[in-house]
Amino acid sequence: MINGGVGPRLDPRIPLTFLDSAGSPLIIDATIDTGFAGFLAMSRSLIAHLTLSYMGDYPLELADGTEVLCPCYEARVEWFGKVRTVRAYELGPDLLVGINFLWGKRLKIDVIVGGIVTVEPIP
Repeated sequence: MINGGVGPRLDPRIPLTFLDSAGSPLIIDATIDTGFAGFLAMSRSLIAHLTLSYMGDYPLELADGTEVLCPCYEARVEWFGKVRTVRAYELGPDLLVGINFLWGKRLKIDVIVGGIVTVEPIP
C-alpha cells in the first residue's frame, strides 16, 4: 500500500521513488490528476535532474481538447516492490501522476485538507 495525503488546495499527493540514470533513488511527492490520461507529467528541470532518456515527441490532448506534441522521456519508478518504466511527458511545473499510471490499483482519497490518500492493489 502507498500512503499519501491531501494538500491545502485539496490536491491528493503520494510519494514516488524515481531512479536516475545511475540507479540512485529520489523520492518526490506527486499530485494525482485523474483527468490526465497519461502516466506521468513532469518539469524540464526534474527530467534533467534524473537524466531521463528522450523517446521523441508524442501527441497529447489537453483539458480544453487541444492536441499538442510533447517531448516524452523514459522514467523508472519503484512501484509496489518493482521498477516500472513508464512514459513521462515534459509538461508544466508540477509532477503529476496520470490515471494510466494507477491502472489495476484502488485509489482512496479522504477529500479534506490533511486527508488520507491510499493506493493499493485491487483484491
